[in-house]
Amino acid sequence: VRIEKKNNTELRLHVEGESFSFSPDVASQITVVELGEGEKFDESVKRLSSLHMGESAEIVGMSSLVRGLERNRLLDLGIVPGTVTTIELRNPSGSPAAYRIRGASIALRKEQSDRIRIRKMRS
Repeated sequence: VRIEKKNNTELRLHVEGESFSFSPDVASQITVVELGEGEKFDESVKRLSSLHMGESAEIVGMSSLVRGLERNRLLDLGIVPGTVTTIELRNPSGSPAAYRIRGASIALRKEQSDRIRIRKMRS
């Protein structure tokens, strides 16, 4: 998380390639801690859902919110760090989308692809 803007009317945070704005009431409930010495914010990590048609990405990991059976299912499907994926098809409504993962076409809902971390590959 990176703070983009903070004033009396708005708190804007940058998270995995997206910006989110919060009112003062909501912002007062958010705690942000500075990175420790030697730590840095990795701007290159995005969400799988941000991948555009024709782009490829390397999977970096999953959010800690993915737990239990859902995490096991995604791991079994090959969603592991180092795997290269491309988007093959997206429903006109945006969800689900089909991704090519280890030779198979895997459909994921947006809620799932939001929780998978990637690093886009240069063409």
